[in-house]
Amino acid sequence: MSYKISKLTQENAEKIAAWPFSKDYQWTVLGKGSENEYYLLRENYRKDYYFQIEDDNKFLGYFAINNRIRKEAAALQIVIDPEADEKQEKDFVNAVADFVKENYPDVISINVMAYSYQTKAIKVFEELGFENHGVLSSFGHDMSSYEEDGFNVNEKGEPTQEISLIVLDKRIR
Repeated sequence: MSYKISKLTQENAEKIAAWPFSKDYQWTVLGKGSENEYYLLRENYRKDYYFQIEDDNKFLGYFAINNRIRKEAAALQIVIDPEADEKQEKDFVNAVADFVKENYPDVISINVMAYSYQTKAIKVFEELGFENHGVLSSFGHDMSSYEEDGFNVNEKGEPTQEISLIVLDKRIR
């Protein structure tokens, strides 16, 4: 599969913000009014860190790369079209890994975080050779957007399930 990767445009950032992500969407937490949406829609924030992927001029999603903390380890945020199938998802993640390897010579490993309920994404990452390092933290990681939507609370506003962040990484060199 041949993908075209370029800087994320404002037009496509706005498309992503309008995509109909369900609460159980497997690849991202990008709700209306969320911190992720706020940064996504600000071109001055995206700078050189947000990239889009297209295939035959069809916009498939974006990824953001952050290796400012440690040059040798790149933290990725990946958002794929909610209608993509598993093969497209795997091809997308592989294209991201190849892009990082080619364009960030100091990066030795890439890592992602997924919420524990994102079992589909976790499975795809593991099948692509990402090592699952388990839980990073639970509750307390910007759970307000879930609670506002009633995702993780009962009628009394109490948490109904523990949602954890899972860390996965893969060596690319």
